[in-house]
Amino acid sequence: MEFVNVLKSAKPYTEALDLMPSICKHTNKLLISLAAAFKKPLNPKDIDKFHGDIVKLKHKYARLHPELWIDSGGYSFITGRYKSKDVPELTEGYVYYLQNYSNEFDYIFSLDFPFNKLDKSYNADLSEIKKANLSTTKETVVIIEKDIKLIDKYYFISQFLKPGFYKIWREIYSDAGLGNLIKNRAIGGLVGSRVSKRNIPSPFIGMAYRCFVDFLNSTNYNETGQFRLHFLGVYLLQDRFTILLLEKLFKHYISDLHVVFTCDNSGYGIQAMKRYPTLPAYIPWGQGNYRYLTNFDEINISPDIQDPNETSLDDLRKIYDESNISAARLALDNSLDKRLRDLQKDIKKYIGEKSIDGSKKSSGEWAIFEAFNLLSNKSMDGIMAKSIDRSLLVENISKAKNEIEIKEVANDFIFNISHSLENETGIASDLDTLAEATLFSDIYLLWSIRRSILEVFKYHLWFVAHRDDEKQLDRMLTKFVEDYNDPKVKW
Repeated sequence: MEFVNVLKSAKPYTEALDLMPSICKHTNKLLISLAAAFKKPLNPKDIDKFHGDIVKLKHKYARLHPELWIDSGGYSFITGRYKSKDVPELTEGYVYYLQNYSNEFDYIFSLDFPFNKLDKSYNADLSEIKKANLSTTKETVVIIEKDIKLIDKYYFISQFLKPGFYKIWREIYSDAGLGNLIKNRAIGGLVGSRVSKRNIPSPFIGMAYRCFVDFLNSTNYNETGQFRLHFLGVYLLQDRFTILLLEKLFKHYISDLHVVFTCDNSGYGIQAMKRYPTLPAYIPWGQGNYRYLTNFDEINISPDIQDPNETSLDDLRKIYDESNISAARLALDNSLDKRLRDLQKDIKKYIGEKSIDGSKKSSGEWAIFEAFNLLSNKSMDGIMAKSIDRSLLVENISKAKNEIEIKEVANDFIFNISHSLENETGIASDLDTLAEATLFSDIYLLWSIRRSILEVFKYHLWFVAHRDDEKQLDRMLTKFVEDYNDPKVKW
């Protein structure tokens, strides 16, 4: 699984603190939204300006080899900035960008209009939702068929989590003739889907199998031998675990198939700036191993900021480009002071003393932690991938024959990765074990992973025994969506 980093714009950083070299140490996949070009009223000149900013970005960071992903800007519709009457105009802007600037990006997501937060009449009319999205998709297909290189760049997003959406997007997929046209698929509707449902199975499991089967049924399977699937807006550990598991399981089904799973979210930078004083972290060490840090500033081990020794810089160089090292060390030093001030403030509050907060507001230096948190989360993904392999989870899922056996597999797995049956001394003495044990120390995370393993097994059994019965797959997916949207269902 590869991470696509969401940039806030084509000019994401200041000259004073340009983090792009450090970000690209960990991923050169960068997602930028076309929404920046959708002004009111919509004007092709704004799209031309957006294109100019993209060209400048590519030129400025050419040495970092950025891979540019373009979001369609449909989120402007979802937020209610545009209404249903604006769909033709938004489509026209998207198509204009596709027609004129397809050479400047590597991948682009389909434009869709699943719902509108401020337009209840649109949301209540499933026929209108289908009409708007089918029309936009068909217009896009016309452009793709004229510009053949767009077939390699275009990701079609399937919506499914809201009632009726699965059926609508299946019909769009069929009516627009996408089966043998598209090479890249994406699963949408996941942003915000876990706010109050963190302990349920990952909601995209069935849809991932749907996309996989669609690919295997297409001519692109034999022509490319590469299955590309993107998960939009995924940030929870349990969901990233499930993506890793599905990626390995799909490779297990067809060993010579190249499976490319990607995901994105915009939360790593925000999380780092808000929680840096106490946010735990993970960093690589050795060959394929990982180390746990109780907080970010634990990495700043040299007492001399101006003249650090080389050993103290080893870990910082894993995180930062040389151009950011000095700023990182100063921020880490200030982070320790702030953590101690916050602790002092809390102590005084509890013992009844008044505390005068003389600390200054953030000057932007905490943005430096974005790269740190990006590497930390990338390391978490690495730990989870190792856990799946070490525990032979894919092989054990494949061997299980029924519900009793898969529950035993899932139970053994969460005991294994949590190291809860081991003594504390043995865990602490090994850095890799400590990293895994701390990552999997939350019972709600473990239980959600267990539920996802059981849910994966249902679709796995269907795939190996009844793959030709796609109506059964449709029924399974429809039932999951019904349960997901039913507040009475106990997970």
